[in-house]
Amino acid sequence: MLVGRAAEEREVEARLSLAERGVGGLVVLVGEPGLGKTALAERASVAARRRGFSVGWAACWQTAAVPPLQPWTELVGQLARPGVTSPDLAIPAGDRDSGRVEQASRMVEWLRERADAPLLLVVDDLHWADAATLSVLTHVASVLASMPVVVVAAHRPVDAAVARPRSESIAELQHHGLVLELRGLDVDGTTALVAAVRGQPVPGPAAQSVWEITGGNPLFTRELARALPASALDRAIDISELAIPATLRALVAERRSSLGEGCQVVLDVLSVIGDQAEVGLLAAVCDRPTEEVLDLVDESGTAGLAELHANTASYRHALFRAALYESLSSATRARFHDRVGHELEARRRRGMPVDAAALAHHFGRAAPLGNAGPAFGYALEAAAEAESCCRSTWLPGASSRRWPCSPSIRGWATALR
Repeated sequence: MLVGRAAEEREVEARLSLAERGVGGLVVLVGEPGLGKTALAERASVAARRRGFSVGWAACWQTAAVPPLQPWTELVGQLARPGVTSPDLAIPAGDRDSGRVEQASRMVEWLRERADAPLLLVVDDLHWADAATLSVLTHVASVLASMPVVVVAAHRPVDAAVARPRSESIAELQHHGLVLELRGLDVDGTTALVAAVRGQPVPGPAAQSVWEITGGNPLFTRELARALPASALDRAIDISELAIPATLRALVAERRSSLGEGCQVVLDVLSVIGDQAEVGLLAAVCDRPTEEVLDLVDESGTAGLAELHANTASYRHALFRAALYESLSSATRARFHDRVGHELEARRRRGMPVDAAALAHHFGRAAPLGNAGPAFGYALEAAAEAESCCRSTWLPGASSRRWPCSPSIRGWATALR
């Protein structure tokens, strides 16, 4: 199911049309996991076969066990044809750079001989490609305009600070082709996708909520739409009321496990603080230097989980935060909430503004560790602040009160009135 990618499909179809006239080219699909890169490449493969193209597909792997140039070896094997000798991609002895040039030249020579009819080559997960694979692909891309061959390569954004050689190679490759950067669907696209998954129209408030929760990511949208109870579709959806689908929990857990231990701790603490946190607070709760925490949040960006905006660390999607928070044990949650509560208390003593509702929330979640008293006291304070806020904004003659105070304060006030 491919929704909201009509413009990208047209671009790929245009490249296929040019290849039918002997002018090939490279199309690079870039985007976070779940945005539909592979689905778009699959759609391109179907369109190419319909036009009479021969199609080869290979993926790169995140493991050292896969030998260099394995994607090219697979493509040659899939597209082999009697009478066309397969290229020898063994690494020649001698200078490594000269050897890669020789490998690339052999691959180009084979493509020219093999492409008596149009070809489509798909290389997926390019962010895991080895240096030799990227080198050959860059050389091939530079001469595609002289043969009826289209290459579609897909990759996630690569953090230059973490994977500099690979990011530089991919940046060089992109100079030789058309780059299609996939983003999340807009509200209309999300609404259409949820309706397609549910098999029924979806009211605006529910669709808007799904879009806000998922950021328009098609994979997250599909999984969340499947998991939503029917009763949730008639109103705005609060993520705290949802059970995160197992598929999304597994995806987030896999990304988290690919990171270092320190980065995992920072992400866990961030999930306890909320969707976002001031970096100084995050560092204090983690008991790590601020500079180190900045580096660790950057590291989490390689897995697409969190990011930095000025002095704030935040999750890319509310779903990520909810999934990680759910994965914590009860003891770990309580311990982190206790740390956050005491750090906020210390800040308040230093004269920094801290919401009583935030203190009540964290100490309340850490109540099993002996924090029931502080939680109750701060909840009463939050309720009093909310009532005072409401009285100060009472408008004579108005039909209702206005609540300019935060949702968290309103929640505590409602619970304790």
